[in-house]
Amino acid sequence: SSIDEQTARLKPKTENERSELWLAVHLPKLALEVVTTASNSRPIVVIEDINNKQVIHIASEPAEKIGIVPGMSLTAAFTFCSGLETHQIKPLAQQQRLQDLAAWALQFSPRISLHLPDSLLLEIAGSIKYFKELDIIQKQISDTLKNRWKHDFHLAVSPTPEASILLAKSGKQIVVKNISNLRSALGDLSITLLPLDKKSKQQLTKVGVRILRDLWRLPSAALARRFNIDLINYLNRCLGKQSSPLASYQAPKRFQATYDIQNEIRDYQLLLPCAYKLLNEFCDFLKKSDMYASNFIFYFKHQQYIPTVIDISLRQPLRNSEHFMMLLETKLEQTSLVAPVITMKLFSETLHPYTTQTLELFSYGDIDAGASGNIASLLEQLHARLGYDSISDISHHEDHRPEYASSNNNPGKQTSEHIKKPRPFWLLPKPKQLLIKDNRLYYKSIIHFSMGPERIEAGWWDGVDIQRDYYIGIDEAAGSLWIYHDLKDKKYWYLHGLFG
Repeated sequence: SSIDEQTARLKPKTENERSELWLAVHLPKLALEVVTTASNSRPIVVIEDINNKQVIHIASEPAEKIGIVPGMSLTAAFTFCSGLETHQIKPLAQQQRLQDLAAWALQFSPRISLHLPDSLLLEIAGSIKYFKELDIIQKQISDTLKNRWKHDFHLAVSPTPEASILLAKSGKQIVVKNISNLRSALGDLSITLLPLDKKSKQQLTKVGVRILRDLWRLPSAALARRFNIDLINYLNRCLGKQSSPLASYQAPKRFQATYDIQNEIRDYQLLLPCAYKLLNEFCDFLKKSDMYASNFIFYFKHQQYIPTVIDISLRQPLRNSEHFMMLLETKLEQTSLVAPVITMKLFSETLHPYTTQTLELFSYGDIDAGASGNIASLLEQLHARLGYDSISDISHHEDHRPEYASSNNNPGKQTSEHIKKPRPFWLLPKPKQLLIKDNRLYYKSIIHFSMGPERIEAGWWDGVDIQRDYYIGIDEAAGSLWIYHDLKDKKYWYLHGLFG
């Protein structure tokens, strides 16, 4: 680095330098982008109700080219284009999109604030060291907004949130790092960008105020008397003379995303690419939030029928889109869609915070790789295909009586420690009495004793008590047997299991 750069690093920060840098993302066409997924090749407008009158809030580029502009009445707009496509403004959809963007932007900064209805603020001073350069942060945000989210946008960076928002709304792609340069950077901006009502802007225009530089020439006391102290405080916050209290965005502990389908789809195979986009978005959210999911639900909405619902529960919390997609596809293969699908919604509120896991030293597994290479992957696929109650495994219990020492349970259920003594692989449903001939035991052939006895006396506490001596015997025709001598009636011997 140059000597000047080294000297600048050694100097203490002056009062003109701020430790904060706010990147503002302004989405000028957000109201239009959240109500239509169609390309802007035809005239489209978003309308709002003002004083019981339908007014154009925003118009697409083709609509503007034929003379339709914001503020025009809908009736007048139809005189320009009788086939005009109209949509009602959806403030909640705009807010939801900003929240989705905020959740995505957490990878760049932990301090994010929503600036309704169409802007977002990120404090990035603390992130520049990690990303190496401010330009890298701006490029990554720009590329994703353009290619993934398909938004028109303006970015601006300055030491104060209010200044960044004003600069972004003006369309200036500008970076102001020193607070001393804010006045000159903001001076040429139109007063129409200020958060003032229409009457106040008209009053300023009447006294010759067109840009912010004109406003700063007026005495503060006169401005305060005419427009109240709020305007003075706002201008002071723009220049960093007053602090800016902002509400920080907190990622919700649930996720929901919607995909509107332009052409109705009945074949589930054609729905898979759309579903995969939602699952990728879901897993991105989980990774940025350091969360895992143990359940997610797909709603496939139809025109005149109740939605088709696919509810997928996971055996262990994961965040792997490939594994999620495999489970969804397995479920869809067995699901009959009652009608074509017009909208897909993915919802999950069963989220869990990230916890570290200890892996083997030479393990090649990945905690985020899902259950691939794990028995859990197979079990979840079988559950999805056959039903949750169709799969079970054998678990053991703390009971010495063989009849009560095991049972069928859902796979993976915690069980007690098994008895560490030889036990047969196959236990007969009911002990079979053995033949005694010439003081020898017979099953398929003569039984020769190999190991034993193991005495089991238990069950007196519940009225099903046993008193037995167990042996391992060898039958040349049947193999290793588990046999016992009943101590209550010493005349009889029984076969209870086979070792294989």
